[in-house]
Amino acid sequence: MADRITGTEVLMSYRLIFLLWFLAATSPLAAQDLDGFFDGSHLQQIRIRMAPADWAAIHENYLDNGYYRCDFSWNGLTLPNIGMRSRGSQSRSPIKPSIGLDFSRYLSTQRFLGLKTLVLRNLNQDASMMRERLAESVFRRAGLPYSREAHARLYVNDEYVGVYLLVEPIDERFLKTRLGEDTGFLYEVGDTSPVFKFDFRGLDPAQYVPVPFEPKTRTKDPEAATGIVDMVRLVNETPDDRFIEEVRKVVDLPAFLAHAATEEVLAQWDGILGGSGMNNIYLYRRADGSRALPLVWDQDGAFTDDNWSVWNETEQNILFRRALTFPEWKRRFTDALEQSAAALGAEDGWMQQEVEKIYQQIRPAVYEDPVRLCRVPDAPGGIGNCTLAMFEDSVAGLRSFALRRRSVVQQQLAVELPAWKLEPNSLTSLVGGAAVLVPGSLATLSVPLPLPGPILSPGFPLPKSLSGFSIETEAGPADLLSLGPGGAVFVVPPSLPLGPSSLRLARGAELSNWLMVLVQPTGGGLAGLLHSDGAQVSPRSPAAPGEALAAFGSGLWIAANGAPPPGFTVLVAGQPATVLYAGPAPGWIGVQQVNFAVPPNTLGEVTVKFILEGETGGVLPLVVR
Repeated sequence: MADRITGTEVLMSYRLIFLLWFLAATSPLAAQDLDGFFDGSHLQQIRIRMAPADWAAIHENYLDNGYYRCDFSWNGLTLPNIGMRSRGSQSRSPIKPSIGLDFSRYLSTQRFLGLKTLVLRNLNQDASMMRERLAESVFRRAGLPYSREAHARLYVNDEYVGVYLLVEPIDERFLKTRLGEDTGFLYEVGDTSPVFKFDFRGLDPAQYVPVPFEPKTRTKDPEAATGIVDMVRLVNETPDDRFIEEVRKVVDLPAFLAHAATEEVLAQWDGILGGSGMNNIYLYRRADGSRALPLVWDQDGAFTDDNWSVWNETEQNILFRRALTFPEWKRRFTDALEQSAAALGAEDGWMQQEVEKIYQQIRPAVYEDPVRLCRVPDAPGGIGNCTLAMFEDSVAGLRSFALRRRSVVQQQLAVELPAWKLEPNSLTSLVGGAAVLVPGSLATLSVPLPLPGPILSPGFPLPKSLSGFSIETEAGPADLLSLGPGGAVFVVPPSLPLGPSSLRLARGAELSNWLMVLVQPTGGGLAGLLHSDGAQVSPRSPAAPGEALAAFGSGLWIAANGAPPPGFTVLVAGQPATVLYAGPAPGWIGVQQVNFAVPPNTLGEVTVKFILEGETGGVLPLVVR
């Protein structure tokens, strides 16, 4: 990058970026790979082959965790010799097993599209079969880490055995792709007796680990237990005047508040603020032992009551009770409640449309499901046969929730409106438009501002403020490229930590609400492809086999790293392409350039995909003749 960029160069940069952004936006492509596997726009189909006796044994021995060999197929891709077991807690069933698959059980290097394991939920605690998937989608819209999910018909030995939910597991791969590291401390947190609500139980680690905090990584490391003791002790014993400062060293407080706020809006009775204690979450402590944050898991208890109080259990849980005594942090909590409620939408809003989309998608498969189970009060264990009337009634309840819940939450809050209202998708990557930010990339903040026209940065170094406006982040104010009546274009701070993060717009004492957004290692997009002479690659100007092309994008990887990490790959028509250069686009702010050679045997209309650690960072069409 040049030592100094003039105002003219910045303006030229904008013209190029917005042109490429427009070109990318006019040529959308469906996501493939894992995004294709978890594509919720249609009902997936999974086929498993195994010895009939083993399938019968999983039903008979449903309380055991023993594995059985099977073959797995999806969309023409078959993986032989994988492991299947019964899984779950209350979801275990001798009639319709909840299934865990381990693709590496008998071959340690085997993966399915990068996944080592996969969860197939039997959905036997939810008559609608939709709550889990809907809730995870709300977490995504609330700017929080989430597992991708999709419904599927499951066939075993060519026999249809019912509707299942494909769930991306929370494991080392999940941590690496969401938080940029996989060497920290991961725990599964479950309710206990006596219940755990962040109460300090003394210095004995056995009071905390393995119950309620069950280590899933670094299980032999003593710090897995002592770190939990130290975290809980600080939450309980830190004096009020140092509470926020000290607790934020060990707890990602914005993430905890936003997670709880989302579950309160979803009326989740069995989550982080559950009456029976903290439940149905994972907890991740960073590799350096700092800033633990919750990760959502198992949300079939959501959407229980349109009138659920958004303050439910906040006084009983010590972390939340103490944090909410501070006006600034209570405001962050109410901002998160507003964001999650806004994510639902109102009449004919997002959730109402999503309910209808999923309902129409799964309804025929549900009606044909040979074993439908759900919560039935008088049934043994509380789980019994689920009639079609129960299914339809449960879906009707979701429709009512979608229609009423946002206004109910707003009535419960009745907070003072901020100077500017940021909505769930106000923060997006400039290229690709995803509601995900990548450190060092270009991003947009869409919000109406009282400005007569655009204001461009005067040059480099970029200012932290334009016309009195700034964008506050957890890593300090962001560099601004432009400001206008429709919002701002800015550079995501390179030091912004990965994971859920919050930003707001400020002009002196005038403040917007805090808005949560995911900050990840990749998530921007490809803007366009150029020939070596600078001409745009298009159907009228196609590429040739073996030709070197230049791709431009933003957020393809963390910009501060310069070149991408080793897990970066370019695929053309599914074939690895030779990467000739990958790094910053010389002379441009926040733009990345990748030069690659089209594989010599490529012809026709194909796709170019940029992959980082198995995650698709950008997709573009390409015509090769």
